[in-house]
Amino acid sequence: MKRLFTFIISALFSVFAIAQQSQAWDLGAEQLTGYENMLSVDLINSAYASDVTPGSSSVTIPSTGFNFAEQNFVYSTGGATNHRLRTTNTSLTRYDNKDRKDASNNIYTGYIYSNTNNANNPNVYVQQTFEVNDLIEYYVSSNGSAAEYHFVAPDGTEQIGNYTASAQCEKLIFSVSQDGSHKLYCAQGEKFCLARIIRHPATYVTVTGNISAPAEFADLTNVSVRFTNTSNGWYYDAPITNGSYTAQLPKGYDFKLSLVNANTFAISEGAEVNIGSETTHDITLVAVQLETLTGTVVGLDAENLARVEFVFNISPGKVFVPQLTLDRTTGEFTIVKEVGEALNFNALNVNDYSGSISYEGGTLTFQFDLLPRYAITIVPTGASAADLANALFTFTNLDEEGYVYTFTGTEGIMLR
Repeated sequence: MKRLFTFIISALFSVFAIAQQSQAWDLGAEQLTGYENMLSVDLINSAYASDVTPGSSSVTIPSTGFNFAEQNFVYSTGGATNHRLRTTNTSLTRYDNKDRKDASNNIYTGYIYSNTNNANNPNVYVQQTFEVNDLIEYYVSSNGSAAEYHFVAPDGTEQIGNYTASAQCEKLIFSVSQDGSHKLYCAQGEKFCLARIIRHPATYVTVTGNISAPAEFADLTNVSVRFTNTSNGWYYDAPITNGSYTAQLPKGYDFKLSLVNANTFAISEGAEVNIGSETTHDITLVAVQLETLTGTVVGLDAENLARVEFVFNISPGKVFVPQLTLDRTTGEFTIVKEVGEALNFNALNVNDYSGSISYEGGTLTFQFDLLPRYAITIVPTGASAADLANALFTFTNLDEEGYVYTFTGTEGIMLR
């Protein structure tokens, strides 16, 4: 995902679209107040063979899964026949009577329990069609350990949410980056468990603002203000006309602001904004001298190159934040920076590495090196190492949220 690290603006907002009702898919067939409820007892029961009595127990989910296309819900079993719907709603055909509880003691009366570990097996998933800037809540669980859930967009890009196992059921939130069909699956050797999905459709507002800039800015043409959604990378370009602009942006999100086709100017006044309550904030621009450099990211494997994000730090009094365009396949990049300003960055999502910058022969190198790891010895009580050969060990970093290591068996455990 390309990310522009620039400044942000607030402006005058007015709602121009009627908010759509949020939708709920509840696997216990609960009918939630204030939502368009997409699943019902009759619909879920219809997925089972005709000779299965509705409301029966000790019944597994058919290998064909739940295919409720008209209700925008598909659950793929990967062809397996041992997955379960577990619910205390006795009107539902189910495997057994169980529910899930979150940290606030809210009870979820039904959930899918996929009875296979999904390590390297994204064929067990839920698939639905969403629109850009929808906000999706998944209420997930596992077989007892921390788990990593992947939210996959139509173009294959992924967002990752971490179930920490601190409660039986936890909420993961994803922001939709593009229109189309999305999948959710579970990784890291855990079992896909899902109790509820909530979709909050995006509600757009009209944003307007005035531009204050040096006189030479008026000589530029085709200049726009780019609003970038910090949650998903979606952006909106608002043309600047006669010193002002108008944009249509989804409510409830934080945006960063940059200029398009105006590389000799930067925003000198503005701060982060959440599109919500009405506010007014005009843009002030200053002239800057910029240069474009090329370089390569070195030392990251394909997985980490795909997920790394760079946050550039600037000196006090400076206003232009370097803008990076990275090829996540080759590691090659171009970067636009202010002349004379030293580069300094923080690398996100690659916690196992340290990063440094070098410049030689007109080319930049962002060098990454693995941090040292140390062997961990498991000393079991009441069991032998052989007994634990297939046990899944999960180590959660208490200092870095969402950073989890998993190992099978007691051998080869290395932690940094």
